[in-house]
Amino acid sequence: MPANPGFGTLSEKTLHRMVKDYIEPDIRYQEQPCFGFIADIFRDGAVTEVQTGSVTPLVKKLLRLPPEIPVTIVLPIIREKTICLVDENGEVLSRRRSPKKGRYSDCFYQLPRLLPLAGRGQLWLRLLLLDAEEYRSTQPLQTVGRRQCRRIDRLPTAFVEDRTLVFPDDLAQLLPPLPRPFTRELLQKATRLSVRGVGSGLSALIKLGIVEQAGKEGRKNLYQIVDSEE
Repeated sequence: MPANPGFGTLSEKTLHRMVKDYIEPDIRYQEQPCFGFIADIFRDGAVTEVQTGSVTPLVKKLLRLPPEIPVTIVLPIIREKTICLVDENGEVLSRRRSPKKGRYSDCFYQLPRLLPLAGRGQLWLRLLLLDAEEYRSTQPLQTVGRRQCRRIDRLPTAFVEDRTLVFPDDLAQLLPPLPRPFTRELLQKATRLSVRGVGSGLSALIKLGIVEQAGKEGRKNLYQIVDSEE
């Protein structure tokens, strides 16, 4: 990565492109037409899609695929992030390591959006942990909701490890070690997710039959992982 990436020369698609190249270096299999849309990777009759944002648009496309087509959804998760502040000339003013650490459980936010694919079969989630530099402008570039967005781009600096799960059968593997039963509060503490992230992920796991309610402890609901042999 050059010291001066050049303001305006970066694209938010860089993370997507570099992950795609990491998974499939042979460009002959990238950006291939497949049943009415362009697949990130289409090789040996199987589709691989890299999703760096919400999976909702992707789910709509995948629902059009015949069920016999194997599909892998790759979800990059930034484990360690270095934030680089860039001025209007593209000069890096500062670098600092973000205290936030990414984990596999960060994909909880995506689980409710993936529910329409639950009955599809031949679907895998590939969770890719990586380190990255995030370049931010000194001035807001756009407004997203109520927030002003300053992010220019994210560039991977190291691919750390990855994990492939059958969806939805293997999703219990995303849960950290927990007592049986456990509370929502214990789950939030173990995953370090927001209240919203834990709530949405837990709700999806219940709908998928991965987790079930197991009574109450005072006013708090109790949950447990469903025994796969039941």
